Amino acid sequence: MNRISKPPEIRKQEILGEAKKQFLKNGYEGTSMTNIAAAIHVTEGLCYKYFRSKQELFQSVIDKYVEEIYEKFEAVVSDESMSLEERINLNFKILRSIETPNGINKYFHNEKNEALHLQIIYKIMNRLSEPFQRILEEENRKRTIHIDNSKDVVHFITFGALGVLLSDAADDEDKEEKIKKYIFKTLGYSD
Repeated sequence: MNRISKPPEIRKQEILGEAKKQFLKNGYEGTSMTNIAAAIHVTEGLCYKYFRSKQELFQSVIDKYVEEIYEKFEAVVSDESMSLEERINLNFKILRSIETPNGINKYFHNEKNEALHLQIIYKIMNRLSEPFQRILEEENRKRTIHIDNSKDVVHFITFGALGVLLSDAADDEDKEEKIKKYIFKTLGYSD
């Protein structure tokens, strides 16, 4: 087999992309560095050059997933032409769009991966807290909301929303409407 040399960042992304496919298809336990290397026609040692272990590679796949979601949220946060309500509605739409039946969430939402799913949700909520905090600070300056400590309020809302999302009390659409109602009430939002 002829060895094809690629720039390090391209090779790393290639390994990450294949790892994501393998984890989705075979789960964590059913995936090995050997499988990943074979699928992209490289040696297993090359995979270990970029990732010290399968666990580190898996964590990198999760981190990349979280960053992809963050970038979408960041684009909404940066658009100051929208009202708070429009931004929140659009962010919920973004969350719904990442919930695709064959996407990475299919693996994460699997019952046997519950602990992993909670870890990912925590990472997502934590990462999204920063842009949401910026929105709240901006809206507080405009006096469309009334809060004392944006960081505390953001954590209260995001992790409170998590509790509603994880409950069995209602369907997803109803949960989303409840969360929005709680957010606006907590913020003292006036349009």
